[in-house]
Amino acid sequence: MRRVLAALEKSGCRVIPPSDTVKHNPKIVVLNCRRDSDAAVFLAQLLRENQSFRPVILTSGASLMLEQCLTAESMPAVGIPSASLARPSLQALKLAPAFLWEPVDVFKVMEFLTLPVKPLNNELALEIARVMAEKPGFFSANWVAAVEGFFEKNDPDGKIRKQYNFWFRRPRFAADRVAPAADAEAVYAYLFDWALGQYEDGGKSDSSLLLLAEQAGRIAELLRAIPEQWISYLELERIVRTIIEAAPLQITPAEAGALQFVRQPGALAGEVESLVWWNFVHNSDAPPPDKWRRGERDWLASKGVHLRTQREISRMNQILNNKPLDYTTGTIVLVVPDQVDGTETPPHLLLSDLKVRLGDEFDCCVFYTDNAADRERLRVFFGHPDRVQLPVRSPVRPHAQVYVNKPHLIPGAEYETPTNLEWLFYYPHRWFFRQKLRLFPSSLLSVTGHTTLLGSLAHRIFEILLEKAVNTMSREEIFEFVDAISADLLPKEGAPLLLYGREPERNAFIRRVKNAAWNLVSIIRDNGWTVEATEKKLEGKFCGIPVRGKADLVLRRGDELAILDIKWSGTNRRKELIRNEEDLQLVLYAHLLPPENYWPHTAYFILEDGKLVARNNQAFKQALQASAGADHAAVGTEIFERMQRTYLWRMLQISNGAIEIRTERTAMELEALYEGHLVSLLEMKREDARYDDYRGLL
Repeated sequence: MRRVLAALEKSGCRVIPPSDTVKHNPKIVVLNCRRDSDAAVFLAQLLRENQSFRPVILTSGASLMLEQCLTAESMPAVGIPSASLARPSLQALKLAPAFLWEPVDVFKVMEFLTLPVKPLNNELALEIARVMAEKPGFFSANWVAAVEGFFEKNDPDGKIRKQYNFWFRRPRFAADRVAPAADAEAVYAYLFDWALGQYEDGGKSDSSLLLLAEQAGRIAELLRAIPEQWISYLELERIVRTIIEAAPLQITPAEAGALQFVRQPGALAGEVESLVWWNFVHNSDAPPPDKWRRGERDWLASKGVHLRTQREISRMNQILNNKPLDYTTGTIVLVVPDQVDGTETPPHLLLSDLKVRLGDEFDCCVFYTDNAADRERLRVFFGHPDRVQLPVRSPVRPHAQVYVNKPHLIPGAEYETPTNLEWLFYYPHRWFFRQKLRLFPSSLLSVTGHTTLLGSLAHRIFEILLEKAVNTMSREEIFEFVDAISADLLPKEGAPLLLYGREPERNAFIRRVKNAAWNLVSIIRDNGWTVEATEKKLEGKFCGIPVRGKADLVLRRGDELAILDIKWSGTNRRKELIRNEEDLQLVLYAHLLPPENYWPHTAYFILEDGKLVARNNQAFKQALQASAGADHAAVGTEIFERMQRTYLWRMLQISNGAIEIRTERTAMELEALYEGHLVSLLEMKREDARYDDYRGLL
């Protein structure tokens, strides 16, 4: 405390009487804000409005928030370096080993492919990432088609293929064992050569590539120097983490007229007229626990080596923290946010010393930027812009319909699908945005969700299985076949299930698929059906327009046909669809399946439960009946006629330029608008569309 008081006295930080606070600039200004982002904006505007106030900036963190706010206010860039390990150029160092190990960590590979700086052709990387987003794994059928198609069009000299082969066609080793150290060294040597070449080809302007090359070279040298010929997954991770450093990198070079800055409180070498201490908050700079024993210290002292004690280190830190107070002859601005990077952070320990020294007059030095009265007090010393209160606008109620001019001039799609027609019936805006305006959602380039992944894998396993003569296979043969399919399919399309810790989940999935496969085969066999086709393409006309679809499974029993739609989950939901006569997709499949004027049986098979859901049990006696006793042909014909009438009604609306926007908020208005016209049509929805990609446009 005495040292702090002496430093305050030496720096001229005296108690300013209230009568003098209006006449002279204060020696200490404490700017208190709720968030550091607010503080950065306020301070940047304050410095812009006070051109004669040219302080030295003390910023000890690695954040560029203040730098960005200063440049946003048209002030010269200070050139504060960033030392973040999240820098994209350094991520390649951590992600490169993912290509060495088996099973493949598709999440790391996806991160590697989407890096802005990577040793792989950007267009090829995005093409592979789009495939992996749907089928997470290596070398699926879609993967091979996309990659080979890319090479035919974009790689006449084979340079891109060499990059591809290095990363994806290299030998991989079991992650629970060891890999040759030479292979790991080759990865980082490749990174070193690539980064250095890119740096030189780019005119030696991108210093981040030089940093990447330097650290990749250090890792390669270390791997080359270790005596062991083999290295484990954890050992390689430890080496990479040891080498990677958050080396300071100047994102924006200092510009003419920029403010001076220092990164540490003890970095001031001489007196400064004024200083801004950015983020004057508590930093855990306490010395680490002493690693030297008493006997070791005594022995080193006897040899003339005197180590500093923990108390001496703490005292030195206090002296260094007091340096800004010692060396500032004029005004010192302490920026004290309550939150830094979204986390509540206590103020610097020196602030409590200042409170004790200044006593009751400390309040005269504190200015809350969110308080109007404090901003007026501060205006006496510093000019700063006023806050502008933005008017609060209430959300606009969505319109039930929007109108477009000359809709007939907007070209439509070549054909329709059952899903698109269902959108047209229930949510016309989705159909219009997709089929007319051709607004397709872009890929998020992220690995598909867990439930979607399980459904896709199970669907592929059933597709392969049902192409075999399953009616003659025993339970054990089916189980063995599912195991064989899974062993080949999971590395290509379901690699996340092969990762460490996912074994119980993977085993449960395969066990559930086995049981569902046996249940379906038993249902087919017990009811006298045989497999006619899987993934059967269906084409035809609906109200004069081309329609295409794909039926998961078509069965035959003499002259009878049945269509099964295979779903992963949702037994109760599918049952409600059939009961409410909303199984439009199955009805349309039934219409498209030849021969004409014949109505096949339809049903849903739910993989998760291994159950069949149908309208009745005429085709499958084990089926869960959603509408027992109903004639499937009569009900299907009635639904199809309603679909036709609904389609013609919707197309009449669109030809007049009216596009319906159906949401939960507009449903009642639409019901009143269509009063008397909906009796013979499909029953309209009253809730928002599920998974609406166009919600933001409404």
